[in-house]
Amino acid sequence: MKPKAFFVLRAVLVVLGAIIIFLLSFFIVSLIIFKLQSSGSLFLPGFGLAGIKILLLSFPWLLLALVLLFVVILELFASYFKLVYERPFIYSMILIVLLVLLGGILFAGTSIHDRMSTGRMGNFLYDQDDHRGVYVGRISGIDQGRFMIRTKTGREIIIESRGRSARVGDWLVMVGQVENNVLTIKDFKVVPAKSRLLK
Repeated sequence: MKPKAFFVLRAVLVVLGAIIIFLLSFFIVSLIIFKLQSSGSLFLPGFGLAGIKILLLSFPWLLLALVLLFVVILELFASYFKLVYERPFIYSMILIVLLVLLGGILFAGTSIHDRMSTGRMGNFLYDQDDHRGVYVGRISGIDQGRFMIRTKTGREIIIESRGRSARVGDWLVMVGQVENNVLTIKDFKVVPAKSRLLK
């Protein structure tokens, strides 16, 4: 018969492991949210089918898979406790998913990713480069119906306003492609400078 201390130690290790996995899950969910915000991907459905296609291609699926793996691990940890294993599996799974999402949203509301994205790990972890046909830039000037744009990666471009109103400092989410090192913008949306959807 195993001593009582064994079960106490196991319970402590399970709780500590669950806390660590929860915190990692919060961080990764908030990272997914940050990536979608900072890349302008949240606006892509507004560009129609082309935008949805770009969103699906640029979505951080690997991070999502990692979150799902953590949810499964948390469910395994939870099954050690009588309160959980005596109830239907779906109840604890839904609760864990809701906690992970809520924690991730709360994490995303902090400045942790803003600070980390400008640090040494910025380019590696946050993928700051323009990619997959979506570009985010800020209007640095307006001249004769043209917007002077500086993208987040430092690219300087000029596009026609196409009759759309905007002010210096506003953000643009642009869909386009690069051919022979020339960027061609197919469409864009103006996001007011005060918007929190782009950081």
